[in-house]
Parts: sequence; structure tokens; C-alpha cells
Amino acid sequence: MSGELPEGWEKNLPTYSPTDSAVASRKLSEIVLQKIHAAIPELVGGSADLTGSNLTRWKEAVDFQPPSLGIGDWSGRYIRYGVREHAMGAISELKLVLIISMRKCYKTANRHILAHCSLRKFYY
Repeated sequence: MSGELPEGWEKNLPTYSPTDSAVASRKLSEIVLQKIHAAIPELVGGSADLTGSNLTRWKEAVDFQPPSLGIGDWSGRYIRYGVREHAMGAISELKLVLIISMRKCYKTANRHILAHCSLRKFYY
């Protein structure tokens, strides 16, 4: 609960060279999330209405939803915000910091990345 990233997490990051083929930034973001989610168990995030298009959900992600809905549970680390970009921003910046203060979060709206705070500390 020190607010630090786990030791060695960066060893999970993919490496690229200037001679590699071009890859869309949202695809690179998905690749990084896929590689680091297990190394950073505090990582939590989500997307507005285009999860499949903006590639913000890693393959093993569990949705943060009431278990009664049958599509996730309270331990989930992925939030489906729907078409609510302003609410998404408010929830990610305030609620997650206050309620789950030791988690690192990221969020996206449509295809535009609003913030990647998964690799920095929160200072409020």
C-alpha cells in the first residue's frame, strides 16, 4: 500500500525497434495492457461505448459489475461506462481514487485516450 508500482513490472513491457512495422497507438495500448495487467494487480480502468474499437480491455479482464447481472463481479477491474464520457472522467478521477485509492487507473472515451494514469501516482 505504498503507492509504488510492483518491483520488476517493467520487465513485462513489450520492446520495439525503429525497424518494426507501424502499429496503431490503440493497438499498442492494448498490447501493453495485456502484458502488464498481471504484474500490476491494482490496475483498473474502462471505456465508454467503444470497448471493442479502442482496445482497452485485456483478454482476461473481469467487468466491475454486480454479480447478480451475471457479467462480472465486484472484484472486476474493467468498467463499462456506456455513453457517459463526463461521468467516466468524474468516476475515474474521483471515485476510484477515493474508494480504491491504491489502484492505478486508465480510461478512454470513444477512440481518444483521455488519460493514462496507470504508470504514475495519484497526487490530490
